[in-house]
Amino acid sequence: MGILFICVYNRFRSKISEALFNKYNKDKSIEVKSAGTRIDMLNPDVAISVKNELKKRKAKVTSTHPLVFDDALLEWADKIVVVADDVSSNYFPKWVQGKIERWEISDCHQSDLRCIRKEADLIDKKVKDLIKRLKTKKV
Repeated sequence: MGILFICVYNRFRSKISEALFNKYNKDKSIEVKSAGTRIDMLNPDVAISVKNELKKRKAKVTSTHPLVFDDALLEWADKIVVVADDVSSNYFPKWVQGKIERWEISDCHQSDLRCIRKEADLIDKKVKDLIKRLKTKKV
C-alpha cells in the first residue's frame, strides 16, 4: 500500500506526517511519501525547525528537498492524505477524489516554534489514528 501526504510546499506538514508515519508504522508493506502542490524556495530555517522538532520526537525526515506531486505519484498512492487546510480540491484530477482524506492542518511561520509544536502534536495524533485504522482496515 502507498500513502502520499500532501501540503502546499512539502516542507513542514507533509514532511512531519511522513516522518512520524515511518516512526510509528510497523507494517513494512505500507510505504509513504510526501509532496507539495508547488515548489517554493526552501527556506533553510524551515528545514532546521522541522528537523529539530522531529529530532525531539525521535523521527527522521527522509529528504529535505521538496517534491511536487504528479500523475505518477497520484497513481502510485492508494491513499492521499491532504494534510494542509490550504490545498484546494482543484489540484487533483477527478479520478483520485475517492483516495483523498483531508486533515485541514494550518501552516506555521518558520520562526513560530510554538505553532510548529502545536501542529506537530496534532499531526502526531492523526498519524497514530491513521495507523490504527489501517490495522483494522477502517480507512
